Amino acid sequence: MYSPDSGRSLIEVFQTGGIQPALDGGKPVTVTSPTPSQSPYLSILRNPSQDQPVARATIACVIPAYNEEETIAEVLTALLNQTRLPDVIHVVINNSDDETFFVARDFAGPHQRTYRDDTQVTEVFIHDIGVNKDKKVGALNYGFAQVCDDFDYFLGVDGDTVVDPYAVEQLEKEILSDPRIGGISAIYTVAEQERRGLTAKFLTAGQRTEHGRTGRPVLAAVHGGAQERDDR
Repeated sequence: MYSPDSGRSLIEVFQTGGIQPALDGGKPVTVTSPTPSQSPYLSILRNPSQDQPVARATIACVIPAYNEEETIAEVLTALLNQTRLPDVIHVVINNSDDETFFVARDFAGPHQRTYRDDTQVTEVFIHDIGVNKDKKVGALNYGFAQVCDDFDYFLGVDGDTVVDPYAVEQLEKEILSDPRIGGISAIYTVAEQERRGLTAKFLTAGQRTEHGRTGRPVLAAVHGGAQERDDR
C-alpha cells in the first residue's frame, strides 16, 4: 500500500501491482488494469456446486420475416445480446417486397459474445425464399428443415419480436427442468401504438390477440419431422 512515508513513489506502487501508467509530463493520465483473473483487487468465492458442469442443450433459432424492414435489425440485435446465445439463427424472409433482406444481410455470418467471462459463438444465416403460399408457417417449416437433424431444440421468434436479454437462458432452464416438457412459450407484451384514439386501441387489441395465438417466442423439442399447417 502506498504511504507518503514509505519512501516509494505512487508510480512504483502502480508498477509493483502490475499496472503501468502512461505519463504526460511526469503525471499519470491513463491506467491500464490487468485482466480480471490477474487483478489483486478481485476475489471470487464459489460453492462446490457452482463448479459442476451445467447441462447445455443445442438451440436453433428460426425467424420468419414478412416485410419486417423496420424491426428485423432490432430483433437480431436482441438475440445476439442474449446471456445465452442461440447456437444458430436462421432468418427466413418470404413474400417480402421491402428492404428486409438488405437490412438482415448485414448480420449474416459468425458472431460472438462474452458474458460473465464466458465467450459464446453463433452464426446467422439469411434466406430469402421469395413467394411462399404457406406464409409464416411455410417459412417456419423451411427453417425447421435447416436445423432438425443437428439441434435439440427449435426456437421460433417472429420478425417483429424483441426478446429480453435473459429470454433464451430462462427458456432453456425451464425446458431442461422436466423431461416431460416438449415445448414452452415465453411471456410477451405488445408495444403500445404511438397514435392515440379508438382506432389505435382497436389495432393494439387485435395485435395482442393474434400475437398470443401465433407470435410469441416458443422453444420446442426437435423430434425429427414435425410440420405445421396454416389453412388461413
